[in-house]
Amino acid sequence: MIPKLLTFNLSTLKYAVTLLICVSALVISGCKGGGSTSPSTSAAGTTSKGEKLITTDKLFPISIQKGGGYKALEQIRVRAMAEITDRVKNEPEAFSIITGFYWYPEAVVNGREVHGEGYYEGYWIKFEDDFTYKYGIYDGLLGSGQYHYRLDDETMHMLDEDFEQEPKVWRAKANGRAIALAGLHEYKVNNGIQIKLIPLEGQPKK
Repeated sequence: MIPKLLTFNLSTLKYAVTLLICVSALVISGCKGGGSTSPSTSAAGTTSKGEKLITTDKLFPISIQKGGGYKALEQIRVRAMAEITDRVKNEPEAFSIITGFYWYPEAVVNGREVHGEGYYEGYWIKFEDDFTYKYGIYDGLLGSGQYHYRLDDETMHMLDEDFEQEPKVWRAKANGRAIALAGLHEYKVNNGIQIKLIPLEGQPKK
């Protein structure tokens, strides 16, 4: 069972899905992608906090790799960690419009792939006040990492604990009722993904 989605008015929806880095807008009502299927899961180690991880055959959207075979991935991750650390030091305030909810990926655009409501049933991401985040499906944990969201320039930097994951930088428009993420090409990483997150009243349960 998916927790009841928090409601918001039409003007808020239009605001949330407008992506400033594109000429066109991401129109959620036009998304496609079919119904959801129950992904298979398996154990996959633990986080740095000792929390058990699982894997699924359907990646969480922020974990999608755009490809490129970056030879300097380790150095790129070091740069990204230094950038997040510096941002947290200079702007140590987390925002409740980000941390106040579990978030559900209602719509995802990845090149020609467009997935709408229902495709990621049970998936969630939670941003914490200590600038860590975790994500999963139902009661299973898929991964975690560190982030920083800056309100004035509407950018979010994310670095997964998985050393094989590229750092991600997003143009992030958030107002507590929705978050629209549009991938930015930072650290020479090709991040052309767009994600619409909407809030949940709690962690999804089966």
